[in-house]
Amino acid sequence: MESILIASGQKWKLNAFYLGIGVAAILMFGASHLGNMFEVQQPAYIAIIGVLIGLGSFILICVSVKCPRCNDKWFWRAVSKKTSNNWLIWLSTQKTCPVCDNDT
Repeated sequence: MESILIASGQKWKLNAFYLGIGVAAILMFGASHLGNMFEVQQPAYIAIIGVLIGLGSFILICVSVKCPRCNDKWFWRAVSKKTSNNWLIWLSTQKTCPVCDNDT
């Protein structure tokens, strides 16, 4: 049996989250270099854009990865209830919804 993320067709949302976080990290940590490259007067604006992209990605995944039956927000449950070293493993290995046992 595959994970509930794959069975419910929501694995792409997790991959899009990774992409958003990657772009945010590049913008935040590379703001000074990118600012010089593109001749931006205030490279801090690039870092702020990165923060907003990262925050937006996090909020979107928290509300969009959910059970199609009971609307339990799986990603939020994982990051808020599990430890920092196993929330992703827990989320990726769930076979059924922890609330309603939906296996989609």
